[in-house]
Amino acid sequence: ASAARVACGALLIACAPLLVKNVVPDPLGPAACCFWRTSLGGLALAAFALVRGSSLRVSRPVAGLAVLAGVFFALDLVMWHEAIRIMTRAGAGLATVLANTQVVWVALVGAFVLREGGGWKLAVGVASAVLGVSFIAGLWTPAGLPGVPTVGLLLGLATGVWYASFLLTLRRAQRRAEAPSTVALMTWASLATAVVSGVVALVRDEPMRVEGASAWGSVLGLALVVQALAWWLLTRNLSRIPAALGALLLLLQPTFATLGGVAFYGERLTVYEVVGAALILLGIYLGAVARRPRRAARAPRSA
Repeated sequence: ASAARVACGALLIACAPLLVKNVVPDPLGPAACCFWRTSLGGLALAAFALVRGSSLRVSRPVAGLAVLAGVFFALDLVMWHEAIRIMTRAGAGLATVLANTQVVWVALVGAFVLREGGGWKLAVGVASAVLGVSFIAGLWTPAGLPGVPTVGLLLGLATGVWYASFLLTLRRAQRRAEAPSTVALMTWASLATAVVSGVVALVRDEPMRVEGASAWGSVLGLALVVQALAWWLLTRNLSRIPAALGALLLLLQPTFATLGGVAFYGERLTVYEVVGAALILLGIYLGAVARRPRRAARAPRSA
């Protein structure tokens, strides 16, 4: 049952880039889309906690970490939305695959900063991911084939760095003696993200008005299904299944995001980009299972 819920959560999150493509850049800018997703999603999480009778109170140190996590998450989502917008030919798929390199970044920090170890799986995983990025960057692509915009590639990779920072900050908050429930922590982090992204949208003078049933459907899907429901399914059930199984199930997200981009938006990947994406997914899997407790698993890219 827990594995089925994790799979369901991963598949729901796979819808995120498809919903983003429906509203960015018209009628919403990248930061404005982030604002609506996290503000409505944060309110939904708060309502869920109150209905369950869970407290939303957090200590001052945890509140500070939640705000910091919100800053990182805002940078993550805004850059991810920009990468999807820029890589029009294959944005939903490639931007999401690149963003999921957060698993490798978190594993590297765990190995070299937190002294959690990594072993051969981490080394091979990093090498595989780097080789995959080189394929997507076009280093092996013959002349005449379409390539990925360099800015989009860099934004996708930066997304992984910021999302890794977000996860590491949440982990630090959860390890405090006075740590709140996961729902409470995600509520405040989501609302902090909304504030930061809202300010960014205003400074950049992005369009923020949601107009039309299609746009509202996408925004509500991002907020209620991705930010609230999918995250709840994953955070509640990932720790209950073996790490290797959890890592495999989480790969459903970038895989189905790529397939969804092809099916619904006519995105097309070259053979070299498919090879690169496969190598990155292998690196993500190895990074996720490298020297980790048997029943622990990391959250995926939120997409």
